[in-house]
Amino acid sequence: MSTNPHEPHGSSSEPDGASEQLPIPLRDWFAGMWVAGAAAHRDTPQITDLDKASRIAEQAYRVADAMLLCRSLHAED
Repeated sequence: MSTNPHEPHGSSSEPDGASEQLPIPLRDWFAGMWVAGAAAHRDTPQITDLDKASRIAEQAYRVADAMLLCRSLHAED
């Protein structure tokens, strides 16, 4: 199990996958963390409709996908 406070519980940066499984997919965790960070910023506007929430979710998953790509490209670092 990871002791890194920036990784979800049960995750590991071990490339062999010998660690415990995440309770949620890492992609969802990255997206959720991005949304939480954006929501915590004082200049973030209120989400007042489903269309705006959908755009935010799409952006969060694009960021999560980029994070996963970067993670896979640097897995051996």
